[in-house]
Amino acid sequence: GMLGLMVILGLQWSWAGLIIRGCGLMAGTSLMPLRVLAVAGVWTASEYFRGSFPWNGLPWLFLGHTQTPALAMCQVADLAGVAGVSFWVASINVVLAMRFLHRQTPQQCLASMAMVATLLLAVFTYGWWRMGQTSKTTSPGINVMVVQSNYPQSNTGDKGASAETMVDFHVQTTRKALTANPRTDLVVWSETMMPPLNKSARRRARAFSGGEIWIDAHHQIQNLAQEFGTSFLVGGLTLDGWDEDLLAHDRRNSAFFYEATGLPSDARYDKIHLVPFGEFVPFKDGFPLLYRFFMSFSPYPYDYSISPGDADHLTVFRAAGASFVTPICFEDTDAWLVARMFRSGEGKRADLLVNLTNDGWFKSDEMPQHLQAATFRSIENRVPTARSVNTGISGFIDSTGRAYNLVPPGTEGVSVAQIRFDSRYTLFTRLGEWFGWGWMIFASLLATGGLVQRFIRPGRVKN
Repeated sequence: GMLGLMVILGLQWSWAGLIIRGCGLMAGTSLMPLRVLAVAGVWTASEYFRGSFPWNGLPWLFLGHTQTPALAMCQVADLAGVAGVSFWVASINVVLAMRFLHRQTPQQCLASMAMVATLLLAVFTYGWWRMGQTSKTTSPGINVMVVQSNYPQSNTGDKGASAETMVDFHVQTTRKALTANPRTDLVVWSETMMPPLNKSARRRARAFSGGEIWIDAHHQIQNLAQEFGTSFLVGGLTLDGWDEDLLAHDRRNSAFFYEATGLPSDARYDKIHLVPFGEFVPFKDGFPLLYRFFMSFSPYPYDYSISPGDADHLTVFRAAGASFVTPICFEDTDAWLVARMFRSGEGKRADLLVNLTNDGWFKSDEMPQHLQAATFRSIENRVPTARSVNTGISGFIDSTGRAYNLVPPGTEGVSVAQIRFDSRYTLFTRLGEWFGWGWMIFASLLATGGLVQRFIRPGRVKN
């Protein structure tokens, strides 16, 4: 994942350099407020570019993500997404840079400061209004339990525990927690904590050493669900596309659902947005030389890529009369994908977002960063979120972005909450990342101008 981030950041700033060259935005003082907006827009566009391209992008460490402690200033995300928050944060920094780094006088900056102050007031007023609506737009929903394991993850995929140990921990921990919370409607176990659970894999399980745990895990989940009358959503691998040598050529990162009766659902969700370099290596077909170069950094002696799910198969699960979608891993940082999961012509497709994640790959700093990014999916779509995360941070986020009942990172634990559903159907859910797209079109035009100045009229470029 870090190699992918480095490559994508390099492309982002090369592109941004052409934009700056193309417009000379920091030069002069005329039309200064428009220049402030343009620079903030270019920053917003460069973030959107990094989060979307290439190879599905890596939407992490956006400027807007830092503002979750000021939730009133983040509510504009239900209109413009996290890009809208990045935009006003960048606007403040542009004015400060003009004043102190480019030594503009207070008089020269006055119009820009007044414009940014007006923007901030509008953002705060909107956020205060939207948060004030919440008591009228929300209603009690289902009771959800999230279970947090604490298994370290190595670069080779080893979780530091056997499949038997992980299954036993989840079964015993959940049994104890359900005994104390018998009215739970849905239990959630985090990403890839279970062995393969799809029918095709279970049929072939006894052909593998240790394959019995695949069948045993399936039966134990069934028994728990039936005993407590509780639905289960669990993360595990799908293995399919078997050949004569019992090799599975179709491997997927999946969410499996068990009804409260213990019946396994035929529906499952397969992760669509794969992590570049973490779950697949790009350019295998289009640029083999570059593919082999990237593979030389791999901790595996083979191509470890998994298959993505169908981009149009955005499964909606149902438990106790409620509906939910379940982005896996860092898919909850992908605003475009999550908005699609909730979008329909007649209102939201689901009441709740449930995220299964394995953050055991990360150091301590990345875990709260992931939570901050996930917060915006709740605000953008006005939906509550339940997160079950290996090593943390598990817990809940309401439809205004308030995180609560959190299990700290690096610990084992269980958290239970009654979810409150929000009836609001937002502009962002309907239109997606229109704000980021708009600024990207604008910035692309400037980048074109930068190329013209660099290669056609280099003498006209100002330093």
